[in-house]
Amino acid sequence: MALLRMKFSGNRGYGPDQVDSMTLGDLLEVVQEAVIEWGEDATFAPYQTNNGHGANYGELDAYDLFEEIPAEGD
Repeated sequence: MALLRMKFSGNRGYGPDQVDSMTLGDLLEVVQEAVIEWGEDATFAPYQTNNGHGANYGELDAYDLFEEIPAEGD
């Protein structure tokens, strides 16, 4: 069974409009490609690629992964 790194860059902006984003469809496509390449039982750990000072690995909370960003002025 493979252990993978899910690479991400943290601390890239002060608001969501300052960073590049992707659609859920694009995310699903990348995950499906990874499943095809490494299998459904492969595990992964999020890995922050731009943290030169400290821990680079994190975790995802599968039960609270997404939340809506309120529109400005709300």
